[in-house]
Amino acid sequence: DGKQEDHSYNALVDDFMGAVVENWCEPANFDQAAREERYRKQTNRFAELALKRYNKNKNNKVKYSLVEAIDGAIFHERSYDYAHVNFYANAKNGPKKNDPKVLVFAELKHVGRRVNAMALTSFHFLDEKKQTSKYF
Repeated sequence: DGKQEDHSYNALVDDFMGAVVENWCEPANFDQAAREERYRKQTNRFAELALKRYNKNKNNKVKYSLVEAIDGAIFHERSYDYAHVNFYANAKNGPKKNDPKVLVFAELKHVGRRVNAMALTSFHFLDEKKQTSKYF
């Protein structure tokens, strides 16, 4: 077909792809326990921030405290960082004070330069019996 194979180009591509495959996995000194601890702390921080923002709203008469942070994630969309977090909370006052813990989903939007400069964009009490997976 008249095309000549460029051996030097192919060698560069092969070297590049080899380096990608070789470095795609975690480094040899990767500390999984440290990673899990950072994730746990981050998830707790998101849950605490969500509750702090929720409880600060004067329209929310019943205030809640954190029982357990379950899962969280950070993602980037349209130039903003968001955090999703699921956690259990208990009512601290009002008619629900003696109720069992409730499952909560919250979304936070990073709005400033400081780490905790996050606005609460979504806060929902979930019916745990109606969930179809561990991610809500």
